[in-house]
Order: sequence, then C-alpha cells, then structure tokens
Amino acid sequence: AFFSYGAFWMAFFVLKYITATSKAMASPAFVSTYLVGQTLIDCLWGVFTFGFFIPTLRKNGCLMTVFGTLWVTFFLLAGGVWNKQCSQAAGYVGFVCGASAIYTAFAEIWHESLGIMMPGLRPVRFI
Repeated sequence: AFFSYGAFWMAFFVLKYITATSKAMASPAFVSTYLVGQTLIDCLWGVFTFGFFIPTLRKNGCLMTVFGTLWVTFFLLAGGVWNKQCSQAAGYVGFVCGASAIYTAFAEIWHESLGIMMPGLRPVRFI
C-alpha cells in the first residue's frame, strides 16, 4: 500500500510539473482535458483506496480511520478540481487523515515494542 501511495505522489508531481512547464497550457482545450484527467486520476485513486479500506474492517479502528478518511479525501480532491469548497473540504479531511496516520504509527510501534495498547488498536470484525 505505501509503495502505491508513493507512486501516486510521484505521478502527481510529474503531472503538475508537466502542466506548469508546458506551453500548451494556454490552450483552452488543453486546460479542459487536464481538468478531466485530474478528476479521473483522483477518482481512480479513491476507488483503489476504498479497496484497501474494506479489509481494514477486520483490522482495527486506527487503520479504518486512516483508509476511510483517505478514500474520502481522494473523492473530495476529484470534486475540488471543479469546486473550491470541495477542494477546501479535501484539505481538512486530508489533515485528519494525516494526523490519524501519525497516531496509528505511534500506536502500532508502542504496542509492538512496549506492549502498550493505545485506543483504536483493538481488533474489530465488522465484516
């Protein structure tokens, strides 16, 4: 999963770099195609992340929170290509996702290394 998301950020950078340095950006047709492409990429990653979210329903609350907020963030980013409020909401949900990922990392390391069970790490079986 983490390798895949690293690949996403590299692809995201390349997409932004190419569009920022391209002389074709002045063309309205190119801008329209770029916006549709960005929306499709974000939606595809939302579907991909939702696929990772489903197994977390048998793991723990921490992982459910990370992947649940991440797939919502991707769909909000897709909507944010066309709507400023959606983009702003994606920023807030993405912040919650990042904060929950940091908490999950600490909680899992403390549990494995020190035997301390932090809130949210208890196994769940929702499916």
